[in-house]
Amino acid sequence: MAESLLADPKIVQMIMEIHAYLQPHIAANNQRFDRFCANINRQFEETTQKLAQQLTESTQNVLDFEKQAFWGERADLSRSLNSTACQDTAKLVPLPLPNGGYPAEGEFPETLGEFMSLEGPGLTALLELYKLPPQDQVIDARNTLASYLNIPL
Repeated sequence: MAESLLADPKIVQMIMEIHAYLQPHIAANNQRFDRFCANINRQFEETTQKLAQQLTESTQNVLDFEKQAFWGERADLSRSLNSTACQDTAKLVPLPLPNGGYPAEGEFPETLGEFMSLEGPGLTALLELYKLPPQDQVIDARNTLASYLNIPL
C-alpha cells in the first residue's frame, strides 16, 4: 500500500512540499536546541566550579573552627590551672599563643613569684607575645596579663 501511495505524483509532490516547508523549521529548531544545550552545559560547568569553590571554602571554615576550638580548649585549661595560683611558688601554665604555638622556654614566667617580679621589658614582651595592647604603666601591664592569663592578683 505504501508503495502505491509513493507512486502517486500528487502525494510525492505534497511530501516534497512538506519537506521543503519543514526543512528550515527543523534546522532552526536544531540550532535552538544546540544553543539550549550549550547554555545548559555552561550553567552546569559554572555551578560545578562554584560548588567546588564552596566546598573548599567550607572545608577551610571547618578546619579554622576546629583550630579555634582546640586553641580555646587549651586556653581554658591553662586559665583554669592559673586561677589556682595563690603562692609565689605556684606554677603558672602558659596559654597558647594566637598562632597556636606556645612561648619558647624562658619567655613565660614559671611561677606566680616570677610573674609578680616582672618589670617593664618582661611585661611588654609578654604583652607583645600574646598580641595584647601595650600598657604604659607596669601595674597596668601586669593587670592586663593577669586578667588574660587568669592569674589572681
